[in-house]
Amino acid sequence: MDAALTYVSIALSAYPLVICAMRYTINEMCYSKHESPLPYVASANGLLAYVTFRGGSLTTLALGMLLTAITYRFQVIGPVPEDEDMTGKVCIVTGSSSGIGQSTAEALVRMGAHVILACRSEKKALQARSEILARCPNGKGKAEFMPLDLASFASVRAFARAFEALGLPLHVLVNNAGVMQHERLLTADGYEMTLQANYLGHFLLTQLLLPALKRTNGGARIVNISSSMHWGERRFNFEDMQGERRYSMFGAYEQSKLAQLLSTMELDRRLSGQGVTVNAVHPGTVITNVTSGFHPLVRIGERFTTPLQYAFRKPRDAGAYTAVYCAVSPEVQSMSGKYFWHCREEMRSPLVDDRETQRKLWEVTEQIVAKSASAPR
Repeated sequence: MDAALTYVSIALSAYPLVICAMRYTINEMCYSKHESPLPYVASANGLLAYVTFRGGSLTTLALGMLLTAITYRFQVIGPVPEDEDMTGKVCIVTGSSSGIGQSTAEALVRMGAHVILACRSEKKALQARSEILARCPNGKGKAEFMPLDLASFASVRAFARAFEALGLPLHVLVNNAGVMQHERLLTADGYEMTLQANYLGHFLLTQLLLPALKRTNGGARIVNISSSMHWGERRFNFEDMQGERRYSMFGAYEQSKLAQLLSTMELDRRLSGQGVTVNAVHPGTVITNVTSGFHPLVRIGERFTTPLQYAFRKPRDAGAYTAVYCAVSPEVQSMSGKYFWHCREEMRSPLVDDRETQRKLWEVTEQIVAKSASAPR
């Protein structure tokens, strides 16, 4: 019995080390501006080893469970944003029929906001709306669906016209929707799917909604859901933005998220002093359906490892915490041009702050969306 408890304790004590190594050494947080918890975790594991050596199996098990719980809560889940009064405020959340977008919309509705679920699928959006309202029984907030397909410039323009016709202010725009595709696909507009759905569509949407954002009393916020995977790109590949020469699922996703961050910083500079802030967010590694575009064999493997994933990836609601924080927190009200993770400012790739790359990408993107305006419908 003691041997079994010891083995379980060792497994539990290894979990914090693995999580912290993933976050701070191997994966996304290796460039963190914040102090690594690895020395503290290593010290705690040293204490665990000492207790085990002294023969206290039950004590070891208890310490291992405590370490695991603390690590999961603070390194995987992260801090929970405080609720703010959003009564009377209007928010748009793209891709809010599932995943992080749905949880973000739900949090805003719970705080009293009028949330526009900007989604491609009406069926999924209405189902999400029912779930959101069922989980927000206080009746303070409101959720409604408006069709938006970010992979179609015509749909983006139609959405902007429909929203403008409502005559509503716009306090918060959360550009959340995103895709990953294991094969190169083209949209009806002729652009690579990942680039248009993740970046180009949101760029155009933001530009079209800027008048509503600027005229909103009390200021407005734009929150772009990005990813730490932008670190994977050492340069922005202007020569092959569409992945025509060489395409990879992760490469296309990384470039689209890097583009989103570059345009976030350029937009921040252009909006200076106009009452609109724009920030980017890394939600963390979250269990969502963004993997629906993975290769079928990978998806099968993912299903088999689902229980294990819950130990290392955030549940959907936790993935929305930082986006909600940037959308509502008074602490962020005057902050703009920042990159956040776990409800705090985080370090971004130095490439994101390259002014020439920001300017060039902005100009190229403007040309693309301008061309779409004159395209036959």
